[in-house]
Amino acid sequence: MTRLIPNLPEKIESGNIADALFVASVRLTTAMLLSAAINLQSIADYSGIPRETVRRKLHILQDKGWITKDERNFMTVTDKAKANLNGLTESSLKYLVEMDTLLSRLD
Repeated sequence: MTRLIPNLPEKIESGNIADALFVASVRLTTAMLLSAAINLQSIADYSGIPRETVRRKLHILQDKGWITKDERNFMTVTDKAKANLNGLTESSLKYLVEMDTLLSRLD
């Protein structure tokens, strides 16, 4: 990950929210691809987004049928979300590879 964004820990510590959100989106995309269950607090912690905002957004995703919640309140991405978002996920990963190539040229 630090290869994708040089000096990532310093950028997050300095309050660069865009980088923090980028890291969170990569982690959440990874969790989605692996069908890993994650709870609301973990999403808020990873992203730096307030817990209440995350709760509202997750409610929308649940209403769309993109996530399910188990008895422990852990969310898992559904097959419907994977099908609907597959193209976006592929284009995001392609973009990350392209950014990695460009950033590595700056080193």
